[in-house]
Amino acid sequence: MLAQKDSSKVNIEVKSGKPHPAKSSMSTEVSIEEAFCGMMTCARLVGLHIWAKNKHDNYVICPWGLLPLVLLGSFCLVVLGCLGSCFLFATMPYWYFVLCLPHFFAHIFCILCYAQTLRHARRMAEYLEGLRQLSLKRTRHTRFLTLGSIIYPTTEVLASLYLLPGPKFIICFISLCITSIFPAVLDVYIGAFIQAIARGFDKLVEEARTRETWSPGEVHSVYQRWLRLLQLLHTHNQVFSLTTEVRVLLLMVEALAYVFVGCSLDTLEGNCTTVLALGAFQLSEVIIRLHSLCMLGHGLASAGEELRTVLADAEYGCPSGSPQGRALTRLVARLEGRPPRVLIWGMDSLTAGTLVQVFWMVISYLVVVKQLSPVSGQRPLAPDLSLTDYDHCFSENSSTTHHSPSPPAGLMKFLPGLR
Repeated sequence: MLAQKDSSKVNIEVKSGKPHPAKSSMSTEVSIEEAFCGMMTCARLVGLHIWAKNKHDNYVICPWGLLPLVLLGSFCLVVLGCLGSCFLFATMPYWYFVLCLPHFFAHIFCILCYAQTLRHARRMAEYLEGLRQLSLKRTRHTRFLTLGSIIYPTTEVLASLYLLPGPKFIICFISLCITSIFPAVLDVYIGAFIQAIARGFDKLVEEARTRETWSPGEVHSVYQRWLRLLQLLHTHNQVFSLTTEVRVLLLMVEALAYVFVGCSLDTLEGNCTTVLALGAFQLSEVIIRLHSLCMLGHGLASAGEELRTVLADAEYGCPSGSPQGRALTRLVARLEGRPPRVLIWGMDSLTAGTLVQVFWMVISYLVVVKQLSPVSGQRPLAPDLSLTDYDHCFSENSSTTHHSPSPPAGLMKFLPGLR
């Protein structure tokens, strides 16, 4: 029997093209914190990951982890108030107002994420404890995601400061960095947990596909593992469903703003091409991040559907009326009734269809935003009231003629480019 088992292992390895005995999949995989160690460090620095292991190897809230959360959250509150005051009191081109909306809503998003982190602190600690049973392969892809969540947004911030030169206040740079890097790190942070759960379903699929015979005990074992994965996914949805929903809405607002600016350009002469290039650069990041989020949810749903298909095929292969056949029938029915889904608050589940929904919503709201533009009969900004170097790139339909009282001193420094 031992010789027969050894020969089966050799055959499997030869089919996979590995001439030498290979390590098992479990030995080549590590925990989530090890696979995404760089991302976890970034999440701690921006106040997203406030948990650490104590001397008993349990996850608890780290007092030092709360420091970035309190500091950055307070900073976002102050900047949010200043931006709101500028929107109420300042006179600015309509196109610039629309372009600043993502920056305004990004601060709201950061504050919401910090509030959700504190609200679900204990539940998240339990979630991290449950994720210990899952593992991921450490690949270059994970490092690329971590680097991309920092390099790409930083490049975007520098390009924005170059495009819209204004008072060189360090607070503007910090504000743009927070609202650009924080959501990018959050995408990778949430994606790591979804990938780990999806990997757990993939392992169940691999085990079910390679199993030739079933017993009631083996079916029950698969059921217990499937149930644990569903419980982890349920906790994930409780913690991150609202955050993921608002993140999708923020990406929609960003896409709407960048598309509106591109459609509102009246000429491409001179430095107007720079406006179009930066808008396209930022829009490409929005599309990539939204596509990545949707594909994570779609991949998890596909793994659950594949597991159901494999178990249904195994059910048909069992003798009619056998105990293992009845056990598989009950298990397949449970899988059909409870498919794994990444829920987003208010928009059902996160799938590839979410990308299409967001696309149509952007088109619909783009028409509304264009209709809210000042009509051509209104008087545009006077030449001496030009607030940016790019006002001439837009027609008078894209400029607001609202003249409000002057904002309090110092508020305008929070809007880069206004001077």
